[in-house]
Amino acid sequence: MAHYYLNKIGISSKDFSIFNPKGLGFSGRRQRRKHSFPLREVYNLDYTSATWLYEHLMLYKEYASTIIVLDDPSLTFDIPVLHLLPNEECEYYHNDKRFPQKIHKEVIETHTQLESIEIILKYLQVFLKEDEEINGLSELKKWDFLRCAFKIYSVIIGSMWV
Repeated sequence: MAHYYLNKIGISSKDFSIFNPKGLGFSGRRQRRKHSFPLREVYNLDYTSATWLYEHLMLYKEYASTIIVLDDPSLTFDIPVLHLLPNEECEYYHNDKRFPQKIHKEVIETHTQLESIEIILKYLQVFLKEDEEINGLSELKKWDFLRCAFKIYSVIIGSMWV
């Protein structure tokens, strides 16, 4: 299956091999007939949810903006945004090695629908991508970005129709 928007940010179809664990039972076709989706989609539900939301928001942003005004200043949302706290660090340990970790704090800000979508997409990229700038984040900190992306989505979802 092609993942157009994920491929554009450097996530290849090979990365989806983690969705195909051995020993989950029958074939994907049979699972689709029974459940309407294969079991591999629930094996790693956090990653599957993040990829689903990323791809669908990219498509929504691309096509909805041709029909409606996504950056209408009269339609704004109070959303949580992660801010890096300057000069503050905590520590996390992995395999008995100490790593400094930057601290992010949630702050409520007002943004348009388009700005909110772009913030969600940025946070999902932090969670999904293996990037040099992002590698300094522990897995726990990456979860903060995923949680915040879904919190923002829960605020704006009521206005996402075309």
